Amino acid sequence: MDGIKNNETHQKLISTALNLFKKQGYAETPITEVCEAVGIAKNTFYYYFKSKEELLLACMQGQKTLDMSEVTAILLSGKGYFEQFWAIQQPQIDFVRSCGSEIMRNISHSHAPRGEGRRMYGKSEERQKVEIAILQKAQEAGEIGGHITPHLLSVSASIQFLGLLTLWVSMDGAFDFEKALRSCFETFFDVKQELRQGGDLYAQLANGL
Repeated sequence: MDGIKNNETHQKLISTALNLFKKQGYAETPITEVCEAVGIAKNTFYYYFKSKEELLLACMQGQKTLDMSEVTAILLSGKGYFEQFWAIQQPQIDFVRSCGSEIMRNISHSHAPRGEGRRMYGKSEERQKVEIAILQKAQEAGEIGGHITPHLLSVSASIQFLGLLTLWVSMDGAFDFEKALRSCFETFFDVKQELRQGGDLYAQLANGL
């Protein structure tokens, strides 16, 4: 029973902290306020987390990911292959958008243990296999260009996500991250013109300057 209670408190700390960070900012939210909202003493907080920074990383690690039933639903949705690939990216995009540039900046600057960044920007082996299969079908259907291998496209998508996120954070969220990412993917994947929705990437970034 104690283990269940401890797990509930751990999860409540994460969800409460993330809500407060989004509402009033990471720097402006002291640990004491998180503890008060959860209903625990500050000393109890350190039973679960060593620092506020570690709590922030836990918020990142707890972001929603698609389970296999959700992935299967996407694959059976009847959408085009590029749209299926885009739908698989959505949980990460939603997390970034909901957190905002200030929280994402603190996540990026946190002293995460080696490899922790992959939880945000990397892909599980299963997800990458699904992406590669979708992108291969997209090439066969003529939805995207065929001059780059599906495996390299999947890897490059992660790199583009991280690179654009770094730019978005440095510009304090001055442009639409989701729309700009879509434009990046459409350009690099050479998506058929009639399937494109991202718009002019240069104009989007220029408007944010």
